[in-house]
Order: sequence, then C-alpha cells, then structure tokens
Amino acid sequence: MDRLTDPLSLAAALPTFVTQRLSAWQDRRRLHELPAMDRHPCFAGFLTEVGAGLGLQGRCLLTRIKLDGEPIAQSLMFRTSGADLLYMSTYRPEMARYSPSHLLLAEAANTAVGEGIRVIEMGRGGEPYKFDLGALPRRLRDLTLTA
Repeated sequence: MDRLTDPLSLAAALPTFVTQRLSAWQDRRRLHELPAMDRHPCFAGFLTEVGAGLGLQGRCLLTRIKLDGEPIAQSLMFRTSGADLLYMSTYRPEMARYSPSHLLLAEAANTAVGEGIRVIEMGRGGEPYKFDLGALPRRLRDLTLTA
C-alpha cells in the first residue's frame, strides 16, 4: 500500500486515477450510474487542481494497493479535523473477487487511527458494502472550497 499526500504527487496521479475509475465503471457496464459531473471531460483537471490545493494543507489523500507496481484499488479521501471523508474509490474489475477496496479501506483506516483520526465518513449513497463495513446513515459534513 502507498499513500500520496504531497501536492506534486497528487497532481501527477489524480488524472490517471480518474481515467482508471471511469474505465472500471465502463468495464462493469455501469458508467451511466455515475453522476454527470464525474463523467465530464473537465472533471479530471478540476479534481487534480482541488486535490493538489488540499494537499498543500494536508487534507487530501490518495491511497493505493498495488500489484506488480500497478494500482488494483485506490481511494481518494479528504481529511477534516478528526475525520477522513471517502470521496471516491476504484478497483480493477478483474480483481473484484479479492475485495481489494475492502482491504484498502481497512489499511487506510488503520493508518488514519495512528494519525488520530476517529471517523471515516463513507460519503453519499446507500451501497450495501458501506453498511457491511459498519457505516450508519448520517448527514455529511459541509465542505466549502475557496480560491
């Protein structure tokens, strides 16, 4: 597992993360289920700029599990005081039977606890895996980005 937090590494990795995430959704024939914003051609650039900016403040984390040097699962999180917000994640569809995203989340949670984080917010949506991992429905935090 590795974790990118510095702005330059985030800026280099986030466009590929977005591309791989869209490809994984396409491979599963579920691309249409993503919000239109996630599929917009400018989204990768926007997310890269936001991630690098938040990286300057220690508030953006891209965590990855790799196999043979290539990511098989990735999670993008935003850190607030005391909590990490799981913003989006992806995994290689052919690795699904190994639950790489669950393994990654467990490792990320272990690391976060060591850094004083007590809550991982699972983000929007009522996907069953969130409740399988112990999530409870609740209102998310408000996050305001300023230039």
